[in-house]
Amino acid sequence: MQKDGRTYTYIFDPVDISELRAGIEAAMSSVPSAMRSGLRRQLRAIPETLERAEDSLACFRSTLKIRLVGTGDPPAIAEIRAYTDSTWQEEEADVRFEEPGDWSGSVEVVNGCLVEASGLDFGPGDKLEGESSWSCHVEDEGKGVRLRVLSADCAPDSNDRTIVTVRTAQRSFSFLLSDLEKNPIYKDYGVFIKRAGNPVDLEEFTKEIAAKPRPIYERVAEEPEQSYERAAREIPPLDVTKQAPFGRYLPLGVEAGRQEFALRYNGELFSTKAELKLRGRDAARLLWPGTDIHYRFPTGDPPDFREDGDATKQRVLEDYLPIVVSEWLDREITYQQTALTALLDGPMSPQEERRGDEDVVALLRFVIRNATSGAKRARLWLVISPQEELEVRGDKVIALGRVVPDVPVARQWRVQPYEGEYLRCTVDTGEGSQPFPL
Repeated sequence: MQKDGRTYTYIFDPVDISELRAGIEAAMSSVPSAMRSGLRRQLRAIPETLERAEDSLACFRSTLKIRLVGTGDPPAIAEIRAYTDSTWQEEEADVRFEEPGDWSGSVEVVNGCLVEASGLDFGPGDKLEGESSWSCHVEDEGKGVRLRVLSADCAPDSNDRTIVTVRTAQRSFSFLLSDLEKNPIYKDYGVFIKRAGNPVDLEEFTKEIAAKPRPIYERVAEEPEQSYERAAREIPPLDVTKQAPFGRYLPLGVEAGRQEFALRYNGELFSTKAELKLRGRDAARLLWPGTDIHYRFPTGDPPDFREDGDATKQRVLEDYLPIVVSEWLDREITYQQTALTALLDGPMSPQEERRGDEDVVALLRFVIRNATSGAKRARLWLVISPQEELEVRGDKVIALGRVVPDVPVARQWRVQPYEGEYLRCTVDTGEGSQPFPL
């Protein structure tokens, strides 16, 4: 916030939206009166439904960049602190140049600091220039530099890892200091990098590499031309269960609509806030806790959710329509599910006449048949997650509250009531059957 060249900065600890609202209200007494009305309007724009959403319960706040705007001379900075779980450590790396040529250059360190650079096997014409540069020409025998670096001691996947970049007249390259913990590094243009004190030399290291299987890129030129028959023989069939994070799924939506559903390989319907193309306040209209909502349809008793890849066969109607037909056999009873989406409050108008935020509903039809000549009892279950308190009223399934952890030491659960009632689905069973909750 900026007013008359003055910038107000708010720093807050991990808080939920309700706590943040209370904190801003308390801080308004120190804000100029001309700004209070605008702040209150923004405050009212935070929908109450977000307080009930699991996504709002952040356990931390991240700041990537802070920009302070002001006029005149900036005030003196009293203190700057950086918080990370990484710590400093001192390491030494030997960078040897084994190919003839001009290897004069310099070194740069990211997420670290160069403490000292020293020459390795330098001749009369080689010398260090300044703290991070050198002049070095290689003819017959290899030469190099030893780099003493203050580096980050951190996790292997941390963004704090120390990167060393060497720029020379011959070639430039970069490497992670942490990669030297396992093995030395050999660049195919004649650069050998290892930890200082590692007794392995280039000749011994190349023998170790030669004894190992050749990298796939080196074997490409020797391979015969690829053919369809060979590709079909060597490439395994697609495993629909291993496509992260949901397995294979088909999107279901209307043209020019931002709200979408998806149908998994086993007939499970779901929607996820993380994958929708939300704009403005779209997220406030998605009235379910957490990121995802799933409608699962197991069958039989005990219920089978068909999580293995070949239990359900799927196809699109007439090979091109956005209508998905899923079929499966469960204990001598066949099930056929037909799924599509449509606009809730009107016909499918041309896309140029829509806003994009119209309400979209998913329509599913189940056809159940007995595959035997005898009498059979068919069971079709509806499982909605995340866990909620549900109530069946006629053909409607109503959500009254979400299930949340209770007292931690008791390892129990309780229902947190919603401020309103949320419709999760309607069920038309036709004649001869009815839904009932369990």
